[in-house]
Amino acid sequence: MKSLHGLLGDQRGDSAIQYALVAGLVSVVVLVGSLALREPLIELYTDVGNQAGNALSEDAEAGPTQDR
Repeated sequence: MKSLHGLLGDQRGDSAIQYALVAGLVSVVVLVGSLALREPLIELYTDVGNQAGNALSEDAEAGPTQDR
């Protein structure tokens, strides 16, 4: 019985457990946030890529320019 009281009173691992719980919570928040932002980011990069492609194709159609 004495060893059980000693085990319950031992708090040496409490900080490590608390840090592990906080780290786990942070990782869940990052995961949920990244899943929530997934579609808007895909749309953003797709739009930027399309606009860059359109700008490059318009420049190619216009032909070379002469610099003075």
